[in-house]
Amino acid sequence: PVKSAFFHLVGAPLTRSPWMVDRTRCFPPAEYDPHVFDTILELTGDEPSAVFCHKGRYCRSFEQDDVTAMLINFRGGPFLQFDCHWVIDPDWNCGSSQSFEIICERGLIRHKWFGLEWHTKDGKGEFQSSRSATDGVRTQGDRWEHYHALIDGIENGTKLSPDERDGLRYVRIQDAALRSAEVGAPIQL
Repeated sequence: PVKSAFFHLVGAPLTRSPWMVDRTRCFPPAEYDPHVFDTILELTGDEPSAVFCHKGRYCRSFEQDDVTAMLINFRGGPFLQFDCHWVIDPDWNCGSSQSFEIICERGLIRHKWFGLEWHTKDGKGEFQSSRSATDGVRTQGDRWEHYHALIDGIENGTKLSPDERDGLRYVRIQDAALRSAEVGAPIQL
């Protein structure tokens, strides 16, 4: 079972599009948190019990939060710490750093988006996804199985995964985080 997980990102926003600049329209970590929340919700099968969030503008020259830290407790005991900091100026050419570590009862999973590695007292291993383009460039393409599953759901009524309920589960966490940041206290769910 999953005991805790830690996501940490220090980087620059993927784009300076208007929705990323206007803090009233988007929660800055919204680019990453659905993926992290989906992963933890699926792995634990648990529901969050409390969410605490701090956010603020500390480094950017334009008006938008650039530091976000979330602490999420789950009913069955797991804990997730989610830190997303858009504090690097793209002109610095230093890249971003990112880690996502999942602590389990018998070892560590280091999630790498297109692969993972695991470490236990009995050994270690790794997995690399086949979803990569030529010349080693990673892509989020080659997901035809998702289209086939959607078509099968429409034509034959098979259950989709993820579905709309999964989306609502992580939006509930985002909503609690926004409310927590506003009041400066944990939100009980």
